[in-house]
Amino acid sequence: MAPIPAAPLPPELANYLAAPRFAVVATLRYGGAPVTVATWYGLEGDRLLLSMDETRVRLAHLRRDPHVALTVLDDEWSRHLSLLGTVETLREDRGLADIDAITRRHTGEPWPDRGDRRLTAVVRVGRWPTWGGPVEMSGDG
Repeated sequence: MAPIPAAPLPPELANYLAAPRFAVVATLRYGGAPVTVATWYGLEGDRLLLSMDETRVRLAHLRRDPHVALTVLDDEWSRHLSLLGTVETLREDRGLADIDAITRRHTGEPWPDRGDRRLTAVVRVGRWPTWGGPVEMSGDG
């Protein structure tokens, strides 16, 4: 089995991530069990942005354990890119700028609920296995 490639991402994967794609994020519950949820993501340079309402349980998961995995799906669901990383910081999304940018990528409109208090997890990617996606790697990640 080939080792999982380490960051930085090659340019073709950075371009792949720049397109509006659906993703699934995984965090670790208390006790270590994984939990996944469908999500959108944003980019800030080579960092991922994950926006969450302040009441989300996954926010508590990330505060306790900053490890995160994000699987970005291609139009063909069996092709995907997984990003394994660590939350570097949790920041308040002042003026909803982060969620607006993320939502505009997918809908062309700003985030509709202007009363939300949101936080953004800034994630540093450490490794990036793919399957059948824009950059094929040997092994299954």
